[in-house]
Amino acid sequence: GEPGRRQAAARRRPGSPLATTLVLGLALLAAGAVVVAGRLDALPGDAVPLALVAAVAVMGLGAVVAGLRGRRTSLVGLATPLALLAVAASVLPAGGGWRWEFDQRWTPTPATLQDAPDTAAVVGNLVVDLTRVARTPGRAGATVAAGRLSVLVPPEGTVLVVARVGAGSVVVEDSPQVVPLAAAAARSSGTVTGGVDVERVYAVGADAATVAAATVVRGDDLDDWTVPADAGTVVTASTWAGEVRIAAPDSPLLQGD
Repeated sequence: GEPGRRQAAARRRPGSPLATTLVLGLALLAAGAVVVAGRLDALPGDAVPLALVAAVAVMGLGAVVAGLRGRRTSLVGLATPLALLAVAASVLPAGGGWRWEFDQRWTPTPATLQDAPDTAAVVGNLVVDLTRVARTPGRAGATVAAGRLSVLVPPEGTVLVVARVGAGSVVVEDSPQVVPLAAAAARSSGTVTGGVDVERVYAVGADAATVAAATVVRGDDLDDWTVPADAGTVVTASTWAGEVRIAAPDSPLLQGD
């Protein structure tokens, strides 16, 4: 009952500042070791989220040991924001730096896709013009942390757009040039899809219907997809909080607030 819980809480001793400092030092060493391994190309993924995970793991282990010893600890409170940062860092684009300008426009080319296939904006509006890569097989990624990401329908050629929204909506033009793939169409009605953890795949361009019919999506790994030879770049358009809009450059959909 309540008296028993109070007695149990009273029996828990304050945490040791020395032990907390030791655990934090070990967490920093673990994170540093992961960063060094990343510099040596000894890691299978991005070093930043892996370093944060290593630090969280050490702090979590320290919190467990403190709990078993009947001591209170602040390690859980310190590890929580690091865990959130690790989740956020895991979805950062691999290339291209973060930009703070409110209104941006990105027009990748076949050449830039080799060196900088990704771009990202912290807030605001990011317009992605795929005209120059609509006939070039490849991969590209565009991310807006909070705001609107607008993908323009290319006048020629066709691209595949993977629209991902953490919290918000995907809005597409009602047009034969924007065709949802079969798996996406089965989960969506109309041109607006909103909610949490939304993902939709569209063929976008002059031959959208043909490309959509020939594309087979298998899981999240693009290497497992069947993509027709006449499809251009596969673009991942992501926002953590906001909207992804897909429409022609002159569409009223891209002019509204």
